[in-house]
Amino acid sequence: MSTIEIASYAKVGEQFIPIADFKGPVDDPEYFEGAIEFYIDGQMISSIPYWDDVNYLWDFLVGGVEKLARSEEWSTFWPDQPIRLSFTPLPMNDLVRVERTGSSDPDVQALANRPALMAMLLVGAAEFVEVYGRFANEDWVSEVQKKIRELQTELD
Repeated sequence: MSTIEIASYAKVGEQFIPIADFKGPVDDPEYFEGAIEFYIDGQMISSIPYWDDVNYLWDFLVGGVEKLARSEEWSTFWPDQPIRLSFTPLPMNDLVRVERTGSSDPDVQALANRPALMAMLLVGAAEFVEVYGRFANEDWVSEVQKKIRELQTELD
């Protein structure tokens, strides 16, 4: 079984603080600067130097979990960078190959158990949206939270 670690950070000035510790304010709720740390078996997929518009990145990732639930391949780019994250299901053993390309670091690949990966992505998204939701558009927050709950119910 893969070890999957995911954490969100808010960018405050030049510092990054864990999303759970973020109290605001938000200058522009449509562009929330932050980062996602994402490791599979110790392999860095995403980290603080890849900071970006993290609310959109989480939205992309939740949409991708929907595709993983159907064992579909998918990929996304960071909102404002050429960094690409690809997920390729390997159905014979319920694994997913996760690949990051386009950053200044060497490209990486890691394998993760599909249900465990989906569950951890949804937990990370829910933790982010819980805090970000205090400052964001209520309709967007409600829509993403609903999608997260539906996907978590499918996994149970």
